Amino acid sequence: MFNEAVKLFNEGKIKDSKIIIESELKKNPKDNNNHYLLGLIYLKLNDTDNALNSLSYAQLLDNSIRNSFAYAEALTKKRLFHKSVNCYENILLKDKYHEPTLVNLSYIYFLLEDYKKTESLLLKVISRNNINHVAYKNLGDLYRRINNFKKAMTNYEAAKKLDKNNQEIDKGISLILLKQKKYNEAWYYYESRIYSRQNKGALFSKIKNNILKDNQLNQKKMAVVSEQGLGENILFSSIYNDLIKINPSTIFISDPRLKLIFTRSFKDFEFIDNSDSSKIDQLITENYKFIYAGSLGQYFRRSITDFSGKSFLKVDSQKVKKYKSFLTKQGFKKYVGISWKSSAKNRGEKSVQLKNLISLFDLKDIGFVNLQYGDNNNDLKDINLLEKIINISDLDLYNEIDDVIALIECLDLVVTTPNVNVHFAGAIGKSCMVLSPLYNEVFMYSDLNDGKCEWYKNQKTMVIENNLEKKIEIIIQELNLNKF
Repeated sequence: MFNEAVKLFNEGKIKDSKIIIESELKKNPKDNNNHYLLGLIYLKLNDTDNALNSLSYAQLLDNSIRNSFAYAEALTKKRLFHKSVNCYENILLKDKYHEPTLVNLSYIYFLLEDYKKTESLLLKVISRNNINHVAYKNLGDLYRRINNFKKAMTNYEAAKKLDKNNQEIDKGISLILLKQKKYNEAWYYYESRIYSRQNKGALFSKIKNNILKDNQLNQKKMAVVSEQGLGENILFSSIYNDLIKINPSTIFISDPRLKLIFTRSFKDFEFIDNSDSSKIDQLITENYKFIYAGSLGQYFRRSITDFSGKSFLKVDSQKVKKYKSFLTKQGFKKYVGISWKSSAKNRGEKSVQLKNLISLFDLKDIGFVNLQYGDNNNDLKDINLLEKIINISDLDLYNEIDDVIALIECLDLVVTTPNVNVHFAGAIGKSCMVLSPLYNEVFMYSDLNDGKCEWYKNQKTMVIENNLEKKIEIIIQELNLNKF
């Protein structure tokens, strides 16, 4: 029966396989093979906690490389990286050249931002197996992360020769070309993101056979699907007005948090929540074609001269009055929005420690307004800033986006790390200074040298490379010179 369960598992019949294995475990609760397969089943079902329990027990029964490797993968999925490292290193004690372990361990060090160990492990794999396309692709990702684009391209090209249809490789190439402002080339490769890991969700599964491929942007039945992140929802909506001019019947599918501001900004167009499954099913039945918002770039942003950088979202005037009234009562001459962290660690470091920004808060006549979503009271308590930073207690910074953008409209400047506040400020034309750690993958749209941004002309990115204090001095100087 175990072999039958394995067969079903390999055929994608996960639930049927689970029924058999659970039955087998009742007969023999100490069979490590059954616990191993049950752990893999739970991983497929995204039940990481039960996967860890099953694979941990399988490893306890039989400390084989197979069982340890699966357990380490579950630990990684649970983001228990240090435990996963220990597990992989124990495998290497048994087989120091175990290739899958070397590749997986390099990825964990990549997530932990230990780039030297990442590189060393991947080069070790390639030295013994120069046709491992995953190792070349991962080296490309590494070099892209640390802004060594020449080496990144070399390794992506090597990977692509070995695995021509790998969408993740093309996606990596596109991100380099976007950073280099080679838009005409970049958009071709950027299409790969649609079919890469990031789009394996329910929405993509529904529409994948109805994606627009014939370049007919003016057809009557067309729906634009927002990109995954809220920031990219906003970034690519900067192209919507260009599309509306040639196709006024377009339907837009987006994050429900943006519905109010999109409806106001783009007038009487139909906006559907991206979680509205029944409405999307209806569009499919009516033979609508779907295009992802980022794919509009290939039609309307083919060179840097196609960007105006002007504001494109309209704020709610009544909400602006509300927040202006609130801020006026605080008694400061200027107001600066501040945020300092992001949760998207898989794209490199995007945060700074609030305590390292403390010299900003000594500025007189400037009120600093908290724009940092999430639980940040501990950050504020650590350096006694609860009373220095203005918190608006009844504002949900994560969900009430229309209010957040109205608040930002009332500010003189936004100072932030690379998070969604960059897009909020840029979309309404508010001055924004971005403190960007050197090794992050977010700023495909900012120049690494001069910090200018063609998407948002009032934004300036300052790359931090062991010189955060100097960057803060620049902000202080410009505030004192009344540049905002």
